Amino acid sequence: MPTSPPVDPSISKRTSGYGVRLGRSTGRPTFHAGLDFRGRRGDPVFSVQPGTVEVIARDESQLRRTGGYGNVVAIA
Repeated sequence: MPTSPPVDPSISKRTSGYGVRLGRSTGRPTFHAGLDFRGRRGDPVFSVQPGTVEVIARDESQLRRTGGYGNVVAIA
Protein backbone atom coordinates (compact mmCIF):
# COMPACT_ATOMS: atom_id res chain seq x y z
CA MET A 1 0.00 0.00 0.00
CA PRO A 2 1.65 3.30 -1.06
CA THR A 3 1.93 6.01 1.58
CA SER A 4 2.55 9.73 1.42
CA PRO A 5 5.66 11.20 3.03
CA PRO A 6 5.16 12.68 6.53
CA VAL A 7 6.41 16.06 5.33
CA ASP A 8 6.11 17.89 2.02
CA PRO A 9 9.33 17.06 0.12
CA SER A 10 9.23 20.46 -1.61
CA ILE A 11 9.74 22.26 1.74
CA SER A 12 11.52 19.68 3.91
CA LYS A 13 14.31 17.12 3.62
CA ARG A 14 14.97 13.86 5.48
CA THR A 15 18.15 14.32 7.47
CA SER A 16 18.50 10.89 9.08
CA GLY A 17 17.04 7.46 8.47
CA TYR A 18 15.84 4.54 10.59
CA GLY A 19 18.41 1.97 11.69
CA VAL A 20 22.05 1.83 12.68
CA ARG A 21 24.10 5.01 12.23
CA LEU A 22 27.20 6.56 13.71
CA GLY A 23 26.47 8.44 16.92
CA ARG A 24 27.15 12.15 16.61
CA SER A 25 28.91 12.45 19.96
CA THR A 26 30.52 8.99 20.20
CA GLY A 27 31.24 8.13 16.57
CA ARG A 28 30.16 4.56 17.41
CA PRO A 29 27.34 2.63 15.70
CA THR A 30 24.02 3.22 17.47
CA PHE A 31 20.42 2.33 16.63
CA HIS A 32 18.19 5.23 15.56
CA ALA A 33 14.50 4.38 16.05
CA GLY A 34 12.97 7.05 13.84
CA LEU A 35 13.25 9.33 10.83
CA ASP A 36 14.51 12.91 11.14
CA PHE A 37 13.28 15.72 8.90
CA ARG A 38 14.41 19.31 8.69
CA GLY A 39 11.56 21.79 8.81
CA ARG A 40 10.42 25.16 10.03
CA ARG A 41 7.94 25.97 12.76
CA GLY A 42 4.47 25.76 11.27
CA ASP A 43 5.35 23.33 8.45
CA PRO A 44 2.61 20.68 8.11
CA VAL A 45 3.35 17.12 9.28
CA PHE A 46 1.25 14.18 8.08
CA SER A 47 0.71 10.69 9.44
CA VAL A 48 1.70 8.00 6.94
CA GLN A 49 -0.74 5.52 8.53
CA PRO A 50 -3.98 5.94 10.51
CA GLY A 51 -3.27 6.55 14.18
CA THR A 52 -3.58 8.81 17.18
CA VAL A 53 -1.03 11.45 18.20
CA GLU A 54 0.41 10.36 21.55
CA VAL A 55 3.20 12.90 22.09
CA ILE A 56 4.20 16.27 20.72
CA ALA A 57 7.43 17.37 22.41
CA ARG A 58 9.05 20.66 21.57
CA ASP A 59 10.46 22.13 24.75
CA GLU A 60 13.01 20.93 27.31
CA SER A 61 10.48 19.71 29.92
CA GLN A 62 8.66 17.60 27.32
CA LEU A 63 11.86 16.30 25.71
CA ARG A 64 12.94 14.55 28.92
CA ARG A 65 9.84 12.32 28.59
CA THR A 66 10.93 11.20 25.12
CA GLY A 67 14.35 9.92 26.14
CA GLY A 68 16.29 12.65 24.36
CA TYR A 69 14.85 12.09 20.89
CA GLY A 70 14.61 15.84 20.24
CA ASN A 71 11.48 17.44 18.83
CA VAL A 72 8.97 14.62 18.45
CA VAL A 73 5.57 13.86 17.01
CA ALA A 74 4.75 10.29 18.08
CA ILE A 75 1.78 8.56 16.47
CA ALA A 76 0.54 5.10 17.49
